[in-house]
Amino acid sequence: MSEVVDLTVVESRPNLAGGSMFTANEVPYSAIIDPELCPIPEKTDSYQPLSNAQQIGIVRRAMETRGFSLIQQRYGLSCKGKRMVFLQAWDHPDLPKDRDMHLFTGGLNSYDKSVAAKLGLGGSLFVCENLQMAAEIELHRRHTLNVIEDFEYLVEDAADKALPMFLDLSEDMKTLKHVEIDQVRGYQLLGEALGAWGTNDEFLSPQQVNAACKAWKTPLHESFADRNLFSWYQAANEALKKSPAHAMMDRLSALHRFAQKVAVDVDSPLLITQQ
Repeated sequence: MSEVVDLTVVESRPNLAGGSMFTANEVPYSAIIDPELCPIPEKTDSYQPLSNAQQIGIVRRAMETRGFSLIQQRYGLSCKGKRMVFLQAWDHPDLPKDRDMHLFTGGLNSYDKSVAAKLGLGGSLFVCENLQMAAEIELHRRHTLNVIEDFEYLVEDAADKALPMFLDLSEDMKTLKHVEIDQVRGYQLLGEALGAWGTNDEFLSPQQVNAACKAWKTPLHESFADRNLFSWYQAANEALKKSPAHAMMDRLSALHRFAQKVAVDVDSPLLITQQ
């Protein structure tokens, strides 16, 4: 296996659709494999460590053998090197060159048994040092016997699903770009989202609706300036980044369903009823 190259200096892409959120004290790759900073615990009859280097290597091999190329990565450490988080962005030759998003992988690992080895894949990925993670595809494996082999099997299976899943997501985002909505209609949709709070379709809390209104009025990025459903989606998604991690993917899924319903019927108001 080739050594992982530190790409933390690669220019970030803050305007990715869905996007990522990385909350940790960032360190270079060399830090997470430093035996002084992150000493690997001994194997016991019931415990087997998965080193940070092994975890990253398994993910990179699985993605690169399927044609993905790594374009950015970030690492973080906490609890005196006993916990590690990472976030990676990937490109692929089969993906549209004009897309506004990347596929992300991210994960968690620990040397103090505080969290299992975890990996997430998706166009929306959130990972932070308090051991919270949310993604379209998630997997985990406890640090027990055969953890290395089992984690590799789970990652290989997830990597097989990555490209088809991401291509579908890219097509959905392209559809949203073709749905023009004016400024007032955008506020109306946020009002409908507020009306869904407390139902099975909730995704924006009252406080988040205010944040989404600000992002819709003043787009955070130039690529979100067009008045269409894609830009509206990004305003709502920006507000969703303040959601609790355990609720993040449910709310992102609800936002996605909401936007798809609007795209299907742009001429009539969308009514959301409690199920």
